[in-house]
Amino acid sequence: MPSGHIATYVATVTVIAKKYPEYEWIKPVGYSLGVALAFNMVNGKVYWVSNYPLGIFIGYVIGKNAANRRIIQNGKVGDLVPHKTKNKKSYLMNRFENTNLMGIAITF
Repeated sequence: MPSGHIATYVATVTVIAKKYPEYEWIKPVGYSLGVALAFNMVNGKVYWVSNYPLGIFIGYVIGKNAANRRIIQNGKVGDLVPHKTKNKKSYLMNRFENTNLMGIAITF
């Protein structure tokens, strides 16, 4: 099983590093703290070392996709503009076993 802790941490560091490329220290410091986090969890017998490669890969892919979906660069470092997303909202009403149900579905 991949480590969800490391996947979440790597995704977070990846998004922050993409958002602020002018701060070059974010990646080395962030990933070094991730190694310390992984070492601590192995030492505390929460995970085995074999759980980390897939967790790191999943976190990196999710972080890159999330950052690329929302952040674009306009030629200069630090000149970032968020994407305009098109959301579609659908309101739902239904009846299930004598209970009225209402809901909303948002598609990105």
